[in-house]
This record gives sequence, structure tokens and C-alpha cells, in this order.
Amino acid sequence: MIKNDLLKRIDLEKLYAEFKKLCFSDRRRSFLVAAIGFIVVAVILSISFVNKESMEEGVSAVSYSGESPSVETDVVEEEQSDDQNIFERSYFLLSEVVPLGEIMDKVSVQDKQRIFNIPEDFVSIQEAIDAAVSGDAVFVSAGEYKGNITMKDGVSLIGAGAENTILDGEKVGNVVAFKNIVDVDTRLEGFTIKNSEENLSGVMIEDSSPIINRNIILDNDYDIYIKGESSPTIQRNRLSSSKAGVQIFNLEKPNNSLPVIIDNFIFQNKKGINAYKANVKIEHNTISYNDSYGSYAGATFGVYLTSGSAEIKNNIITDNGTCELCSGIYADEKSSGVVIDYNNLWNNKNNFLCFGECKMLGNNFSGDSAFINAAEYDFSLSEDSPFLESGSDGKKLGSRI
Repeated sequence: MIKNDLLKRIDLEKLYAEFKKLCFSDRRRSFLVAAIGFIVVAVILSISFVNKESMEEGVSAVSYSGESPSVETDVVEEEQSDDQNIFERSYFLLSEVVPLGEIMDKVSVQDKQRIFNIPEDFVSIQEAIDAAVSGDAVFVSAGEYKGNITMKDGVSLIGAGAENTILDGEKVGNVVAFKNIVDVDTRLEGFTIKNSEENLSGVMIEDSSPIINRNIILDNDYDIYIKGESSPTIQRNRLSSSKAGVQIFNLEKPNNSLPVIIDNFIFQNKKGINAYKANVKIEHNTISYNDSYGSYAGATFGVYLTSGSAEIKNNIITDNGTCELCSGIYADEKSSGVVIDYNNLWNNKNNFLCFGECKMLGNNFSGDSAFINAAEYDFSLSEDSPFLESGSDGKKLGSRI
């Protein structure tokens, strides 16, 4: 008969933890290893049941609290039988082993993620994206890559840095296109994106909600174009030299879509942000010197709203506009639900023009932002800026990068 000291040496929780780690470290072998591991656990449980009569008082038990199992080292209560102790052990093992899909869902992205490197693993970026599945990432080494890219749901594309990793559309099509991307963790980061076709964009977002982060996007007809049912997050980018830094046009379901534009530098465009029939959140951006650019000279604006709503907060909106009605913020007669608070509106042709329903709250400012060097497009705030702690969150106005 197997003695109690043997059972003590078999630490079921530790064994299961090792089994679980082994099973899910690589998805391609998880089902095979899971089957083998399940058999091993079943054998150990059988041994435990057959020899439960030999178990002495004081054996550690796993107690169920509705979350993760915890090991108790105290003596088991007298009314709790050895049968109950064994049942609790088997409950945890079986309840977590059988629903394999549920456990897989709990595995971290890092455990599931495959990483493809360009150019080591694939010659072209598109080949790597096509080979990837949701949760994977494509890392691109520094260099210049020509052509167009179509993103895939759940697959992130990460460059080696916006200054030295360049995506050049060569004036053909959209440089990068997102369509029907519903995984909100899909990310585009670390690139210079330039040279879209006329009337198209550096980044096209259609019925998609990705994260566009830390890119330099310039010299496109539109730097970022958002349409359909889309709620992307546009953050920490430099958007310049286009008809619009961000163009949001005729969202199919504006009430179900909320693009978030946060912590960007948006400058030297015909319109910094142009939103038509959209609900949009514009926060902590520096939107300045959108006064003309090349063939895009004419009526220029910082933020231009048509037939939509917006929350505009904690921004620096300065030095925009050249025409009589040009403005830092312009809202037409069909605009409604426009809320403006904690912004610095200064030195625009008109700081603010609203012909619809707008609320200009009492925490806005008008003064020189004291950029470090606007002539060289460095719109960071100098130490002398009066707006270093003026935001609603106690932080500086404008982009915080």
C-alpha cells in the first residue's frame, strides 16, 4: 500500500502548474501535450483515490474560493472527510483541464504571439502580414519600403522608428489600409508614411478601430482618412503637409463610432482636423500653423466641424487660418453637441466660430504657447510656457510627447 509520505511528495498543484505551462507555451503542440498531461493527472488521481484510507490527518488541501486555487497548510477541519479533500483536488484539476478553449483565452498575448521580422523572415511586409494570424506581430527593420500595405485583423505592424523606417506609397493607392479591422489591439507604429495617390491617404481606416501610434505621416493627399463605422485611436503622431491631417467623413453610424485623436502634433495642413457627420474626441493635441501648404492653399482651419459633434479639450490651437472665416475651431450650423474646454486658442484668423450648438466653457485660454522652435516645427512647450500645468488633468496643454 502506498504510504502517505508518497502522496505528500506528489504536489498536485505544482504538477498541474507545470503541466499547464507546458501545454500552452506553444499552440501548435498544446492539444497533444494536453492529452498526455491529462492521462498523467488521471493516473495520479486514481492512485490517490485507491489509497485515500492511508492518508493521515493534516494533509494539505486545496480550497475553492471561486477564483484561483489556494493551498492551506493548516489542519483540515474535523468534519471534512478525506473524501471531500480528494474531491476538491480533482475538481480543480478537471474543471481547468477540460475547458481547453477557456484556458487558452487566458493565456497572455506574449505567450500566443508569433513575431515575424522583416527582412529576415520575409522579403516583403505584405507577405509577413498575410502569413500572420490574430495576435501576431510583424517587426520591420530600418529602411525604405515601397508599395501599399493591407492590414489584417489582430496583426500589428511595428517599425524600427519613425525617423528611419519609411513606407512610401509612390503616389499609388493608400499607403496603408485598414478595412473591417475589429480587434482594437491592432497597431500601426513606428513609421514615416508618405506619398499616397491623389484623393487617397497615408492611412485609410474603413469600418475599423486600430491604434495608430508614434508615426510621422506627411505628404499625402490626406494623412489619415476615417470612414464607415470606425473608432480608431490616433495618438502621438506628427501629421503634416496634406489636405487634412485627419479627415473623418460621413461615418455610417456616428453614434456607434468615436474616433479618439490624442497627443498629436498636427501642422501645415489645409485643415488640421476635418470632421463631417462624425462624433469625435479631440484631446491634448497641438494643432498649429495649418495656414496653407503648396497646392492646398486657400481656406484653412485648425478644426473644421460639419454636421457633427465633438469634445475638444486640453488642446493648443494656434496660428491657423488665413481667410475671413478661417478659424482655430469652426462649427457649421448643423453642428451640435460641441463642447470646448481647457484649450489655448490664440493668434488664429478667428479663434472660434460656431454657427450651430456649441458650448464654450469658462476654462479656455488665449496666449502665446511659447513653443521651443516653431520655425523648425518643434512645437514642444519651453520652460517659460504658461501652459505647463493648465490642463484639466493638471498636465500641460497640447501634445504631451
